[in-house]
Amino acid sequence: MQILLFILLGIVALFLILLIITTFMSRYERIERSILIKKEKEEIYPYLASLEKFTIWSPWSKKDPNMKAEFHGTPMNVGSSYTWSGNKSVKTGSMTTLELRENEYVKHELVFGNQNKAFADFKIEPMNETCKVTWSLDCDFGSFPLARLMAPLMQKFVGKDFEDGLAELKKVLEITHSS
Repeated sequence: MQILLFILLGIVALFLILLIITTFMSRYERIERSILIKKEKEEIYPYLASLEKFTIWSPWSKKDPNMKAEFHGTPMNVGSSYTWSGNKSVKTGSMTTLELRENEYVKHELVFGNQNKAFADFKIEPMNETCKVTWSLDCDFGSFPLARLMAPLMQKFVGKDFEDGLAELKKVLEITHSS
């Protein structure tokens, strides 16, 4: 009986320690990855602003080739959106274009199932004979402190997905669409 009580107290203590630590962690997390692409910004921009073209190089399209996608609105315009439904790797969600600055910047709102919203953006910065493309995601883990434990996991897994996606974008633009 004492061992069971000791185990229970240990679990409660661990929970309280995690609760205290996560209370001081930020509820917001930014994930950001960049790549250099040897193309002009005018050639890159449509692959970031068009939700249809986004699915060509998206890392999640490879995780579920049978994913169902629907596109709504006028392509490459604020308010256009894309909804998807797929396997356990991609689940369900939607992406809506919020802001477009031609050949410079794209911002989308993401909703993953019934979770909080997140915001993704793409920046294109010309650099000599290349362009630096940066893909960022801003997440809000909400007011429940223990949810903030997801932030390091998001950095690891979503960051890896961003790296894979940007590498595929580079491949699509530099190899498939070479001059």
